[in-house]
Amino acid sequence: MVESCCQLGDILVHEPERVLYETDNFFVAPTIGPIGIEGYLLILSKFCFSGMGALPESLYGELESVIETTKRVIKLEYGVAPHLFEHGPRICDVHGGGCLDHAHLHLIPGEDIMGDLGAEMMLGLDQVGMLFGAERTDNFKRAAEICHDQRHSYMIVESSYGQRVIINVNFHIPSQYLRRMVADKSNSAMWDWKKWPDHDTVKKTIKSLTGKF
Repeated sequence: MVESCCQLGDILVHEPERVLYETDNFFVAPTIGPIGIEGYLLILSKFCFSGMGALPESLYGELESVIETTKRVIKLEYGVAPHLFEHGPRICDVHGGGCLDHAHLHLIPGEDIMGDLGAEMMLGLDQVGMLFGAERTDNFKRAAEICHDQRHSYMIVESSYGQRVIINVNFHIPSQYLRRMVADKSNSAMWDWKKWPDHDTVKKTIKSLTGKF
């Protein structure tokens, strides 16, 4: 039974037409506010975890399988490999830049933000004592350690060529920070999903990807 904990957790219950694929613990749906990018998908937990770092390790294998399946479908349909990210949940008084603290990964075909992120983060260190750390990984264990430690927040970013990095930050990041970067690279102002829900692109994604998983 799905836990209806927030707008993201409610999709399976209230918007089943958006669900393109599901397993026991995860499902895939197009995001609201796709910045005009057809094929912009979310992988979401069915149950109420604050972020991917809060998942039990027993679910990692299932999650990785869903990620690989979704990446393959996007590549076959749109001809480009997606990059993925999670903004990270609120931990203590530090926020990773997301809006809703429900475990969900963004998968986006097109412009890859990995190359710009390091410089952006360095420019964010505008006060003494601020820090961030980036660690190359192939799993979600480091995100789990940061969640358990409860001192900093994190972001998960994976490039279109498969390089996954966990970024540990101890300072506030603007809401929808990584979505803003995607919008900027796409020459779009529509980074705020609440202000620009872009239902037409959502419908195009559903039409193109239904039955492809």
